[in-house]
Amino acid sequence: MTTTTEPQHLVDRYLAAWNERDDARRAALIAATFTADARYVDPLAASEGHAGIDAMIGAIQAKFPGFAFAPRGAADRHGDNLRFAWSLAPAGGAAVAGGTDFATVAPDGRFASVTGFLDALPPRPRGHTVTLPDGETLFYRDSGGDGPAIVFVHSWGLSSSMWQYQVHALRAAGLRCVTFDRRGHGRSSPATAGYELDTLADDLAAVLAHLDLRGVTLVGHSLGCAEILRYVARHGSSRIARIALLGPLTPVLRQLPDNLEGIPDAVFESVFAGWARDFPRWAAENEAPFFVPETSAAMRSWLVSELLSTPVDVAIATQRAVVFSDQRPDLAAIDRPTLILHGDRDVSTPLALGRRTAAGIAGARLEVYEGAPHGLFVTHVDRVNRDLLAFIRG
Repeated sequence: MTTTTEPQHLVDRYLAAWNERDDARRAALIAATFTADARYVDPLAASEGHAGIDAMIGAIQAKFPGFAFAPRGAADRHGDNLRFAWSLAPAGGAAVAGGTDFATVAPDGRFASVTGFLDALPPRPRGHTVTLPDGETLFYRDSGGDGPAIVFVHSWGLSSSMWQYQVHALRAAGLRCVTFDRRGHGRSSPATAGYELDTLADDLAAVLAHLDLRGVTLVGHSLGCAEILRYVARHGSSRIARIALLGPLTPVLRQLPDNLEGIPDAVFESVFAGWARDFPRWAAENEAPFFVPETSAAMRSWLVSELLSTPVDVAIATQRAVVFSDQRPDLAAIDRPTLILHGDRDVSTPLALGRRTAAGIAGARLEVYEGAPHGLFVTHVDRVNRDLLAFIRG
């Protein structure tokens, strides 16, 4: 039986699915709008089936909080084919993107496929670059302001975008927030070399010097913690007021004669070989422990997409740099107040590492988050933001 539905009603229902922030209601709208095997494709994304379309929409929502899709002009239907235009804009603001979609309508009135064409892309995030001694460039964003400066060093495989929920809260509290993309990541230049821990620490030094920042609070997660510790060991703490480490994978991971509980090098090499064959498979298999069950599918999809946007050779090189380093000597160089936030359900960097890192830094304070995984910066965002703000205000 063929169902005939007014074109604009189909478009309104379709855009409602894109705008719905509640997971359950969005899933119901998607089921009502798309056939079970429907496919969506545009120049930047592709998905299939209800679950795939849901994850894709959720990821877009996470990238554009507070934005909404709206119809642009009237929809046009010819038989089973539908054409319509849309715009994307913040509440009460001007459109930042737009497109024209072509859909095929199934006999039951749902979309069997949608092909999107982007008429106007969202502008690239505003930011600046700092040029490094080897000619590479790092992308950074600086919120400005007169408050104390916070410099965030992002996790392995992600980009500085991971910190947006910390920046939102701390900037609102009057602090100056600086984020930057590690070389080879995000919007920084696609470097082919320089992934040794010393060079990564020197890159952090270049950002601080470029902005001439002093009295800084350094905040790192995972690999970012290792870069912070090596930075202080190489460059001293004259620019630094305090340090916050989230889920550190320091001080040493590999098995050594005086670290017999460490992991044999062969295990790491086997993991790297697996990444070189199928990095997305590893990401999918290791997604769940990074989050908590309550984490939305949209948030999960966004961060996994961030990870998979990092070239696999860069992912291997940066991980190799830290897992084959011994940072126990670096800990002794830390002479600034240090806060360590670590979850007791962290599978990526077990709590034992946080305890060892805290024990090696004079006066360090360890806060254990009960039930928190490695992704505590999103799973426990309110507590992390409160603890960071209290620590910075001292």
